[in-house]
Amino acid sequence: MKMGKKSVMGISFMVGTLMFATTAFAEVSSKSGYDQAKDALKFSADSLSSKFQNYTINSSTIVKDNGTIITEQDNVNKYDLSKHAVENTTSETDNNRPQIESYLYRDENTNINYDNKKKVYYVSNFKNANNFEMFSNPFKAKQAGDIEEIADAAVGNLKDSVVVNVKADGTKELSGSISESQIPAIANAIVSYEIKSIYCSNNGNNNNIIFPNEISDVYVKDANEDMILNKDGLIQTITGSAEISCKDNQGKVHNLTFEALETVTNINTTKVNKPDLTGKNVQQSTDEGSMDIGDPQIYVGTYKNDIAIENNGKFIKIGERTLDITSINSKKITGKYHEEYIKGYEKYSSDVKNINFTAIFKEPDNATFQIVDAKGSKLNASLFLEPNRASIGFGFENTNDESYEWEYNRVFN
Repeated sequence: MKMGKKSVMGISFMVGTLMFATTAFAEVSSKSGYDQAKDALKFSADSLSSKFQNYTINSSTIVKDNGTIITEQDNVNKYDLSKHAVENTTSETDNNRPQIESYLYRDENTNINYDNKKKVYYVSNFKNANNFEMFSNPFKAKQAGDIEEIADAAVGNLKDSVVVNVKADGTKELSGSISESQIPAIANAIVSYEIKSIYCSNNGNNNNIIFPNEISDVYVKDANEDMILNKDGLIQTITGSAEISCKDNQGKVHNLTFEALETVTNINTTKVNKPDLTGKNVQQSTDEGSMDIGDPQIYVGTYKNDIAIENNGKFIKIGERTLDITSINSKKITGKYHEEYIKGYEKYSSDVKNINFTAIFKEPDNATFQIVDAKGSKLNASLFLEPNRASIGFGFENTNDESYEWEYNRVFN
Protein backbone atom coordinates (compact mmCIF):
# COMPACT_ATOMS: atom_id res chain seq x y z
CA MET A 1 0.00 0.00 0.00
CA LYS A 2 1.53 3.26 -1.14
CA MET A 3 1.10 6.74 0.19
CA GLY A 4 1.99 9.71 -1.96
CA LYS A 5 2.68 13.30 -1.09
CA LYS A 6 -0.54 14.70 -2.53
CA SER A 7 -2.70 12.05 -0.90
CA VAL A 8 -1.60 13.10 2.58
CA MET A 9 -3.35 16.42 2.06
CA GLY A 10 -6.69 14.66 2.00
CA ILE A 11 -6.25 12.73 5.23
CA SER A 12 -7.31 15.66 7.38
CA PHE A 13 -10.53 15.78 5.40
CA MET A 14 -11.28 12.14 6.16
CA VAL A 15 -10.54 12.52 9.86
CA GLY A 16 -12.40 15.82 9.92
CA THR A 17 -15.47 14.19 8.39
CA LEU A 18 -15.50 11.58 11.12
CA MET A 19 -14.91 14.17 13.81
CA PHE A 20 -17.76 16.32 12.49
CA ALA A 21 -19.99 13.26 12.65
CA THR A 22 -19.09 12.68 16.30
CA THR A 23 -19.89 16.29 17.19
CA ALA A 24 -23.23 15.89 15.49
CA PHE A 25 -24.01 13.07 17.91
CA ALA A 26 -24.68 15.80 20.47
CA GLU A 27 -27.99 16.55 18.79
CA VAL A 28 -29.49 13.34 20.10
CA SER A 29 -27.86 13.44 23.51
CA SER A 30 -28.08 17.12 24.36
CA LYS A 31 -29.45 19.90 22.21
CA SER A 32 -27.36 22.41 24.10
CA GLY A 33 -24.24 20.33 23.50
CA TYR A 34 -25.03 20.08 19.81
CA ASP A 35 -25.63 23.83 19.60
CA GLN A 36 -22.35 24.52 21.38
CA ALA A 37 -20.44 22.29 18.96
CA LYS A 38 -22.00 23.89 15.90
CA ASP A 39 -21.58 27.38 17.29
CA ALA A 40 -17.91 26.70 17.97
CA LEU A 41 -17.30 25.40 14.45
CA LYS A 42 -19.11 28.31 12.80
CA PHE A 43 -17.65 30.97 15.09
CA SER A 44 -14.12 29.64 14.59
CA ALA A 45 -14.45 29.44 10.81
CA ASP A 46 -15.82 32.97 10.64
CA SER A 47 -13.10 34.33 12.93
CA LEU A 48 -10.28 32.67 11.00
CA SER A 49 -11.60 33.83 7.63
CA SER A 50 -12.48 37.43 8.48
CA LYS A 51 -12.14 38.54 12.12
CA PHE A 52 -8.52 37.96 13.17
CA GLN A 53 -5.61 39.91 11.73
CA ASN A 54 -3.26 36.93 11.92
CA TYR A 55 -2.86 33.48 13.53
CA THR A 56 -1.03 30.14 13.32
CA ILE A 57 -2.54 26.71 12.71
CA ASN A 58 -0.41 23.72 13.66
CA SER A 59 -1.49 20.30 12.46
CA SER A 60 -0.12 16.79 12.72
CA THR A 61 -1.37 13.65 10.98
CA ILE A 62 -0.32 10.01 11.30
CA VAL A 63 -1.69 7.12 9.25
CA LYS A 64 -1.04 3.49 10.13
CA ASP A 65 -1.77 0.33 8.17
CA ASN A 66 -2.12 -2.71 10.45
CA GLY A 67 -0.12 -0.89 13.12
CA THR A 68 2.73 0.20 10.82
CA ILE A 69 3.12 3.92 10.21
CA ILE A 70 2.83 4.58 6.47
CA THR A 71 2.86 8.35 6.61
CA GLU A 72 3.47 11.22 9.02
CA GLN A 73 3.01 14.89 8.31
CA ASP A 74 3.45 18.04 10.41
CA ASN A 75 2.38 21.48 9.20
CA VAL A 76 2.89 24.98 10.54
CA ASN A 77 0.61 27.37 8.65
CA LYS A 78 0.86 31.08 9.37
CA TYR A 79 -1.78 33.49 8.08
CA ASP A 80 -1.73 37.29 8.04
CA LEU A 81 -5.03 38.58 6.69
CA SER A 82 -3.98 42.21 7.14
CA LYS A 83 -0.98 41.70 4.81
CA HIS A 84 -2.74 39.06 2.69
CA ALA A 85 0.26 36.78 3.20
CA VAL A 86 0.75 33.14 4.19
CA GLU A 87 3.73 31.05 5.22
CA ASN A 88 3.58 27.24 5.29
CA THR A 89 6.21 24.79 6.50
CA THR A 90 5.67 21.04 6.06
CA SER A 91 7.63 18.01 7.26
CA GLU A 92 6.60 14.66 5.79
CA THR A 93 7.69 11.03 5.85
CA ASP A 94 6.08 8.45 3.56
CA ASN A 95 6.64 4.71 3.31
CA ASN A 96 9.85 4.84 5.39
CA ARG A 97 11.46 7.24 2.90
CA PRO A 98 13.71 10.03 4.14
CA GLN A 99 11.93 13.01 5.63
CA ILE A 100 10.89 15.68 3.14
CA GLU A 101 10.57 19.30 4.16
CA SER A 102 8.86 21.97 2.10
CA TYR A 103 8.30 25.69 2.47
CA LEU A 104 5.89 28.13 0.86
CA TYR A 105 5.51 31.88 1.18
CA ARG A 106 2.82 33.77 -0.70
CA ASP A 107 1.47 37.28 -0.85
CA GLU A 108 -0.26 39.36 -3.51
CA ASN A 109 2.98 40.08 -5.35
CA THR A 110 5.20 37.04 -4.82
CA ASN A 111 5.12 33.26 -4.54
CA ILE A 112 8.17 31.48 -3.05
CA ASN A 113 8.40 27.69 -3.10
CA TYR A 114 11.35 25.70 -1.73
CA ASP A 115 12.26 22.41 -3.42
CA ASN A 116 13.99 20.35 -0.74
CA LYS A 117 15.35 17.78 -3.21
CA LYS A 118 16.97 20.31 -5.54
CA LYS A 119 17.72 22.82 -2.75
CA VAL A 120 16.23 25.59 -4.91
CA TYR A 121 13.88 28.47 -4.07
CA TYR A 122 11.48 29.06 -6.95
CA VAL A 123 10.27 32.66 -6.93
CA SER A 124 7.35 33.92 -9.01
CA ASN A 125 6.82 37.67 -9.18
CA PHE A 126 3.31 38.68 -10.21
CA LYS A 127 2.74 41.51 -12.68
CA ASN A 128 -0.80 41.87 -11.37
CA ALA A 129 -1.90 41.56 -7.75
CA ASN A 130 -2.64 37.89 -7.04
CA ASN A 131 -5.86 38.02 -5.02
CA PHE A 132 -5.84 34.41 -3.81
CA GLU A 133 -8.19 33.01 -1.17
CA MET A 134 -6.35 32.61 2.14
CA PHE A 135 -8.80 30.77 4.38
CA SER A 136 -12.12 29.49 3.06
CA ASN A 137 -15.11 29.43 5.41
CA PRO A 138 -16.88 26.11 4.67
CA PHE A 139 -20.09 27.31 6.34
CA LYS A 140 -20.47 29.99 3.68
CA ALA A 141 -20.19 27.48 0.85
CA LYS A 142 -23.26 26.80 -1.24
CA GLN A 143 -23.47 23.16 -0.08
CA ALA A 144 -22.97 23.88 3.64
CA GLY A 145 -26.62 23.28 4.52
CA ASP A 146 -26.67 19.98 2.64
CA ILE A 147 -23.55 18.78 4.45
CA GLU A 148 -25.15 19.49 7.82
CA GLU A 149 -28.24 17.52 6.81
CA ILE A 150 -26.11 14.55 5.69
CA ALA A 151 -24.23 14.59 9.01
CA ASP A 152 -27.50 14.71 10.94
CA ALA A 153 -28.87 11.78 8.93
CA ALA A 154 -25.72 9.76 9.62
CA VAL A 155 -26.19 10.17 13.37
CA GLY A 156 -29.15 7.81 13.55
CA ASN A 157 -30.29 7.00 17.06
CA LEU A 158 -26.97 7.41 18.82
CA LYS A 159 -27.27 8.69 22.37
CA ASP A 160 -24.91 9.77 25.13
CA SER A 161 -21.98 10.01 22.70
CA VAL A 162 -20.80 13.50 23.57
CA VAL A 163 -19.73 14.79 26.97
CA VAL A 164 -19.52 18.55 27.58
CA ASN A 165 -17.23 19.57 30.44
CA VAL A 166 -17.31 23.25 31.48
CA LYS A 167 -14.16 24.18 33.39
CA ALA A 168 -13.69 26.78 36.12
CA ASP A 169 -11.82 29.19 33.84
CA GLY A 170 -14.69 29.27 31.34
CA THR A 171 -13.13 26.94 28.78
CA LYS A 172 -15.05 23.91 27.56
CA GLU A 173 -14.14 20.40 26.50
CA LEU A 174 -16.38 18.42 24.15
CA SER A 175 -15.46 14.77 23.75
CA GLY A 176 -17.06 11.84 21.96
CA SER A 177 -16.29 8.19 21.34
CA ILE A 178 -18.16 5.62 19.26
CA SER A 179 -17.56 1.96 18.47
CA GLU A 180 -18.36 -0.29 15.54
CA SER A 181 -21.70 -1.49 16.93
CA GLN A 182 -22.95 2.11 17.32
CA ILE A 183 -22.16 3.31 13.80
CA PRO A 184 -25.21 3.39 11.48
CA ALA A 185 -25.06 1.73 8.06
CA ILE A 186 -25.47 5.09 6.32
CA ALA A 187 -22.30 6.41 8.00
CA ASN A 188 -20.32 3.40 6.79
CA ALA A 189 -21.76 3.85 3.30
CA ILE A 190 -20.67 7.49 3.22
CA VAL A 191 -17.14 6.67 4.41
CA SER A 192 -16.83 3.80 1.91
CA TYR A 193 -17.97 6.02 -0.94
CA GLU A 194 -15.60 8.84 -0.02
CA ILE A 195 -12.58 6.52 0.29
CA LYS A 196 -13.25 4.84 -3.04
CA SER A 197 -14.01 8.05 -4.94
CA ILE A 198 -11.21 10.18 -3.49
CA TYR A 199 -8.37 7.81 -2.67
CA CYS A 200 -8.72 4.72 -4.86
CA SER A 201 -8.76 6.17 -8.39
CA ASN A 202 -5.78 5.14 -10.48
CA ASN A 203 -4.58 7.99 -12.69
CA GLY A 204 -1.38 6.21 -13.61
CA ASN A 205 0.59 7.57 -10.65
CA ASN A 206 0.75 5.02 -7.85
CA ASN A 207 2.54 7.49 -5.59
CA ASN A 208 -0.75 9.32 -5.13
CA ILE A 209 -2.72 6.26 -3.96
CA ILE A 210 -3.37 5.62 -0.28
CA PHE A 211 -5.45 2.48 -0.71
CA PRO A 212 -5.42 -0.30 -3.34
CA ASN A 213 -7.62 0.41 -6.36
CA GLU A 214 -10.04 -2.41 -5.59
CA ILE A 215 -11.17 -2.49 -1.97
CA SER A 216 -14.24 -3.95 -0.33
CA ASP A 217 -15.89 -4.43 3.07
CA VAL A 218 -15.14 -0.85 4.13
CA TYR A 219 -16.45 0.10 7.55
CA VAL A 220 -15.56 2.29 10.52
CA LYS A 221 -14.44 0.33 13.58
CA ASP A 222 -14.27 3.28 15.97
CA ALA A 223 -13.87 7.06 16.09
CA ASN A 224 -12.90 9.48 18.85
CA GLU A 225 -12.74 13.24 19.16
CA ASP A 226 -11.79 15.85 21.74
CA MET A 227 -12.40 19.56 21.21
CA ILE A 228 -11.16 22.34 23.50
CA LEU A 229 -12.89 25.75 23.32
CA ASN A 230 -11.67 28.95 24.93
CA LYS A 231 -14.04 31.06 27.01
CA ASP A 232 -15.16 32.95 23.88
CA GLY A 233 -16.17 29.73 22.14
CA LEU A 234 -13.19 29.60 19.75
CA ILE A 235 -11.73 26.16 19.02
CA GLN A 236 -8.21 25.97 20.42
CA THR A 237 -7.43 22.29 19.92
CA ILE A 238 -9.00 19.36 18.11
CA THR A 239 -7.71 15.81 18.42
CA GLY A 240 -9.30 12.95 16.57
CA SER A 241 -8.72 9.35 15.60
CA ALA A 242 -10.54 6.77 13.55
CA GLU A 243 -9.94 3.16 12.58
CA ILE A 244 -11.27 1.99 9.23
CA SER A 245 -11.19 -1.61 8.06
CA CYS A 246 -11.14 -2.75 4.43
CA LYS A 247 -9.97 -5.61 2.23
CA ASP A 248 -7.70 -5.24 -0.78
CA ASN A 249 -8.08 -7.12 -4.05
CA GLN A 250 -5.96 -9.96 -2.64
CA GLY A 251 -8.32 -10.46 0.29
CA LYS A 252 -5.90 -8.99 2.83
CA VAL A 253 -7.54 -7.03 5.64
CA HIS A 254 -6.20 -3.52 6.26
CA ASN A 255 -6.94 -1.80 9.57
CA LEU A 256 -6.21 1.82 8.76
CA THR A 257 -5.73 4.17 11.70
CA PHE A 258 -5.97 7.94 11.27
CA GLU A 259 -4.71 10.21 14.06
CA ALA A 260 -4.88 13.99 13.80
CA LEU A 261 -4.12 16.99 16.00
CA GLU A 262 -4.83 20.62 15.13
CA THR A 263 -4.29 23.75 17.21
CA VAL A 264 -4.90 27.46 16.71
CA THR A 265 -2.25 29.64 18.36
CA ASN A 266 -0.66 33.11 18.37
CA ILE A 267 -3.85 34.93 17.47
CA ASN A 268 -3.04 38.52 16.42
CA THR A 269 0.62 37.95 17.38
CA THR A 270 1.73 35.78 14.44
CA LYS A 271 4.47 37.23 12.25
CA VAL A 272 4.47 36.35 8.54
CA ASN A 273 7.64 37.66 6.92
CA LYS A 274 8.92 37.37 3.40
CA PRO A 275 12.13 35.27 3.61
CA ASP A 276 15.53 36.78 2.91
CA LEU A 277 16.97 34.72 0.02
CA THR A 278 20.35 36.45 -0.06
CA GLY A 279 22.99 33.82 -0.83
CA LYS A 280 20.39 31.15 -1.58
CA ASN A 281 19.96 29.16 -4.79
CA VAL A 282 17.09 31.05 -6.42
CA GLN A 283 15.29 30.70 -9.75
CA GLN A 284 13.19 33.74 -10.67
CA SER A 285 10.18 33.89 -12.99
CA THR A 286 7.41 36.33 -13.80
CA ASP A 287 3.73 35.47 -13.63
CA GLU A 288 0.75 37.47 -14.75
CA GLY A 289 -1.05 36.88 -11.43
CA SER A 290 -4.73 37.70 -11.23
CA MET A 291 -5.89 39.28 -14.44
CA ASP A 292 -8.17 42.25 -14.92
CA ILE A 293 -10.92 40.84 -17.12
CA GLY A 294 -12.79 44.13 -17.44
CA ASP A 295 -16.52 43.77 -18.13
CA PRO A 296 -17.29 40.04 -17.65
CA GLN A 297 -20.46 40.32 -19.78
CA ILE A 298 -18.36 40.24 -22.94
CA TYR A 299 -17.74 36.53 -22.32
CA VAL A 300 -21.42 35.57 -22.71
CA GLY A 301 -21.74 33.51 -25.88
CA THR A 302 -20.83 30.21 -27.55
CA TYR A 303 -17.33 28.68 -27.63
CA LYS A 304 -16.14 25.55 -29.43
CA ASN A 305 -13.16 23.30 -29.98
CA ASP A 306 -12.58 20.22 -32.12
CA ILE A 307 -12.32 16.66 -30.88
CA ALA A 308 -9.46 15.03 -32.76
CA ILE A 309 -7.64 11.69 -32.73
CA GLU A 310 -4.59 10.29 -34.47
CA ASN A 311 -5.47 7.84 -37.23
CA ASN A 312 -3.06 6.25 -39.74
CA GLY A 313 -0.34 8.78 -39.08
CA LYS A 314 -2.51 11.90 -39.19
CA PHE A 315 -4.99 13.81 -37.03
CA ILE A 316 -8.65 13.66 -37.96
CA LYS A 317 -11.66 15.46 -36.52
CA ILE A 318 -14.21 13.12 -34.94
CA GLY A 319 -16.43 15.59 -33.13
CA GLU A 320 -16.91 18.95 -31.51
CA ARG A 321 -17.21 20.34 -27.99
CA THR A 322 -19.49 23.29 -27.33
CA LEU A 323 -19.41 25.61 -24.33
CA ASP A 324 -22.31 28.05 -23.93
CA ILE A 325 -21.81 30.83 -21.36
CA THR A 326 -25.31 31.98 -20.46
CA SER A 327 -24.62 34.43 -17.62
CA ILE A 328 -21.65 35.88 -15.75
CA ASN A 329 -20.82 38.43 -13.05
CA SER A 330 -17.91 39.02 -10.69
CA LYS A 331 -18.96 36.15 -8.39
CA LYS A 332 -20.16 33.31 -10.60
CA ILE A 333 -20.61 32.06 -14.15
CA THR A 334 -23.28 29.70 -15.51
CA GLY A 335 -23.37 27.74 -18.71
CA LYS A 336 -23.84 24.49 -20.62
CA TYR A 337 -21.37 21.95 -21.98
CA HIS A 338 -22.10 19.56 -24.86
CA GLU A 339 -20.16 16.99 -26.92
CA GLU A 340 -21.23 15.84 -30.38
CA TYR A 341 -19.50 13.11 -32.41
CA ILE A 342 -19.39 12.40 -36.13
CA LYS A 343 -21.32 9.27 -37.07
CA GLY A 344 -19.15 6.22 -36.65
CA TYR A 345 -17.00 7.72 -33.88
CA GLU A 346 -19.53 7.58 -31.04
CA LYS A 347 -17.39 5.00 -29.22
CA TYR A 348 -14.96 7.82 -28.34
CA SER A 349 -17.67 9.63 -26.40
CA SER A 350 -16.68 10.57 -22.85
CA ASP A 351 -18.73 10.15 -19.68
CA VAL A 352 -19.38 13.91 -19.70
CA LYS A 353 -21.66 14.63 -22.66
CA ASN A 354 -24.24 17.15 -21.53
CA ILE A 355 -24.05 19.22 -18.35
CA ASN A 356 -25.35 22.48 -16.92
CA PHE A 357 -22.98 24.15 -14.49
CA THR A 358 -22.57 27.06 -12.12
CA ALA A 359 -18.97 27.93 -11.26
CA ILE A 360 -17.84 30.20 -8.42
CA PHE A 361 -14.94 32.59 -8.99
CA LYS A 362 -12.06 32.06 -6.57
CA GLU A 363 -10.03 34.68 -8.41
CA PRO A 364 -11.16 37.30 -10.96
CA ASP A 365 -10.29 34.98 -13.87
CA ASN A 366 -10.57 31.51 -12.32
CA ALA A 367 -13.78 29.65 -11.40
CA THR A 368 -14.30 26.11 -10.12
CA PHE A 369 -17.18 23.67 -9.75
CA GLN A 370 -17.94 19.95 -9.45
CA ILE A 371 -20.11 17.62 -11.54
CA VAL A 372 -21.11 13.96 -11.53
CA ASP A 373 -20.48 12.09 -14.80
CA ALA A 374 -22.56 9.35 -16.41
CA LYS A 375 -20.88 6.69 -14.23
CA GLY A 376 -21.57 8.56 -11.00
CA SER A 377 -17.97 9.70 -10.49
CA LYS A 378 -17.27 13.17 -9.11
CA LEU A 379 -15.21 15.41 -11.38
CA ASN A 380 -13.56 18.67 -10.35
CA ALA A 381 -13.79 21.25 -13.13
CA SER A 382 -12.13 24.60 -13.76
CA LEU A 383 -12.85 27.54 -16.02
CA PHE A 384 -10.33 30.25 -16.92
CA LEU A 385 -11.14 33.53 -18.63
CA GLU A 386 -8.52 34.75 -21.07
CA PRO A 387 -8.10 38.53 -20.66
CA ASN A 388 -8.28 40.46 -23.93
CA ARG A 389 -8.95 37.25 -25.88
CA ALA A 390 -12.12 35.68 -27.25
CA SER A 391 -11.34 32.33 -25.67
CA ILE A 392 -11.98 30.40 -22.46
CA GLY A 393 -10.07 27.59 -20.75
CA PHE A 394 -12.43 24.85 -19.61
CA GLY A 395 -11.93 21.26 -18.49
CA PHE A 396 -12.08 18.50 -15.93
CA GLU A 397 -9.07 18.09 -13.65
CA ASN A 398 -9.40 14.35 -13.00
CA THR A 399 -10.38 13.22 -16.48
CA ASN A 400 -8.35 10.34 -17.93
CA ASP A 401 -8.53 11.76 -21.47
CA GLU A 402 -4.99 12.98 -22.13
CA SER A 403 -6.02 14.35 -25.55
CA TYR A 404 -8.58 16.70 -24.06
CA GLU A 405 -8.19 20.26 -25.36
CA TRP A 406 -8.78 22.97 -22.75
CA GLU A 407 -8.96 26.02 -25.01
CA TYR A 408 -12.37 27.02 -26.42
CA ASN A 409 -12.64 29.77 -29.01
CA ARG A 410 -15.60 32.13 -29.45
CA VAL A 411 -18.02 31.44 -32.30
CA PHE A 412 -19.03 34.57 -34.20
CA ASN A 413 -22.10 34.65 -36.43
